[in-house]
Amino acid sequence: MSETMLALVALMIAAFFAVSQQRGIVAAEREMASIELEVLASAVGSEMMQQIATKPFDAATVGMDPQDVALSDLTVATAFGHGLACPGGCDDIDDFNAMLPDTLFFEVGRDEADNPVGFDFTVTADVRYVDDNGAETTNRTWTKEVTLYVDQATEGGAQRFLLQPIQVKRQFSPQW
Repeated sequence: MSETMLALVALMIAAFFAVSQQRGIVAAEREMASIELEVLASAVGSEMMQQIATKPFDAATVGMDPQDVALSDLTVATAFGHGLACPGGCDDIDDFNAMLPDTLFFEVGRDEADNPVGFDFTVTADVRYVDDNGAETTNRTWTKEVTLYVDQATEGGAQRFLLQPIQVKRQFSPQW
């Protein structure tokens, strides 16, 4: 009888160890998926930042030499875009501020029926003026900083693999 109990205890310990190992493997795979999604999200952010870089610095500088534009002619920070559908509805860099979330699909492959397989990411942006030290300011300057927030778009109870949004920052100036 005691041998049966010892065998049962040994079996329970082995089962506990196996379950513990499986949990560790699942956690490691989830972490790996999160890291891979961070790389994809960074690529999406870089792509969106490239689209923003194609836009004029400010509405006042469109078709003008920036040296011919007075600092006071630049858009005031409180008038930066709010709720615009970008990139289609954004004419210059500050229009991207508080844009409607843009959903971008990043394809990673094709399934058996040749349908795209990948992930949807939502992108939002903050635009602000920064001074020569890179600190945010409400004063007009010749430098605007764009911060993009890229997050995994999930529907309903879909599993999230990207644990936190990715931030991509870049400063723009017509003087560089």
